[in-house]
Amino acid sequence: MAQSEQTIQLFKSRSYAACIKEGIRFLADNPWKVFRSLWPYLLLAALCSWFFYVSIASLQLPAGAQLSAVGILWLVLSYVVVGAGMLFFTARVMLLFQRFAEKGRAERIGAFALFGQTVANALRLLPFLLFEMLFIAGFLQLASLAMSWAAKQQTVTMLVCAVIALVAVALIALVFILPLVQSLYHCQLGQGRFMQLVKTGYRRGFRHKGKIFVTNLLASVLFFLVGMLVAMPLFIVMSANIFSNVGILMGDPSGTPSYFPWLTAITYVVSFLLLYFVGVFLYSSNLFAYGSIEAQEQEREAMAAERAQITSQMNS
Repeated sequence: MAQSEQTIQLFKSRSYAACIKEGIRFLADNPWKVFRSLWPYLLLAALCSWFFYVSIASLQLPAGAQLSAVGILWLVLSYVVVGAGMLFFTARVMLLFQRFAEKGRAERIGAFALFGQTVANALRLLPFLLFEMLFIAGFLQLASLAMSWAAKQQTVTMLVCAVIALVAVALIALVFILPLVQSLYHCQLGQGRFMQLVKTGYRRGFRHKGKIFVTNLLASVLFFLVGMLVAMPLFIVMSANIFSNVGILMGDPSGTPSYFPWLTAITYVVSFLLLYFVGVFLYSSNLFAYGSIEAQEQEREAMAAERAQITSQMNS
């Protein structure tokens, strides 16, 4: 039997290293199945990310200038667009995982098939995404205010204190946010009412927050290293664009060809698409971490029930 056709037990106790290994294996053994199942959503997420980048780049202001109401509205709109792209991409990945949990192996889904189920997954993901986007926006605003206050004090000590305070806030928030990863997967792969799944997943995730943290940290480091290679054409195009703009400011003619804007756009979209595709292993690593935690929790509940039964028998 081919390796890609072997069934893999999802709900099995694994170390964080084994979770990452299985997450990489999921993508490495089934690249075409994953790509063919996800490509419209990969393209959507890539286009939304490119739109977000273009929107941010178009809002460059001189030092000390402030955004107008239209600029703020445009920034919020671009933030919503990139969030929508991520929402549908993640919902489609979760659909792939749902089929994997049922069959024990990756299965190709028609590119435009099961759209209704994808939308249903997206609706369940929406509260998590809104919380994440609001938290990021709020933390960035807090960081901006803290650094502005520290800059006005004109002392290095206040600047260091502001940085330490921001790191402390981020770490404390991380302790309570990490269990939401387990809640998210439990809502997608578990059975039951939404709020009950959220509560159960959060309780279990909080007990295993260390495992979730280490799994995501190491998987993110691997993604960063691979992503640097994948995004190399993007860095080359960005460098060429920067040097060209610097030359124009110095009075030199533009050194880029007339088709360079189109080349830049295509390079950005393709690079983002490949980065999202490689990033699937971040999701799959968390999938196996979810399965491992669920298996450990089931063992824990079985042992607790056995102890309760023995205690009951002894008392009787």
